[in-house]
Amino acid sequence: MHCYVYKGGNNADHYLFLPKQVTQSTLSNLPAALVDLLGQLSLVTDFDLSEKKLAQADSEQVISDMRANGYYLQMPKKDMWLEEQQYFS
Repeated sequence: MHCYVYKGGNNADHYLFLPKQVTQSTLSNLPAALVDLLGQLSLVTDFDLSEKKLAQADSEQVISDMRANGYYLQMPKKDMWLEEQQYFS
């Protein structure tokens, strides 16, 4: 699966993996809390997940999350629980 990786302007160490390039339609389908957390998105890279090993996540899990949710959010592990509680509870 080909994916596009974006970073948010609000958190430099948060990355959003999407199965397609960002369009206004893509942004309108993302949860508002996620958009608020990340801020303005900028493209970092794009690649085929089936051909690349990720440093902080399992490629199969990323693909599964993108299929189920339309995106995968990568955060530093130390911040993950706190931010999930703040933005998604």
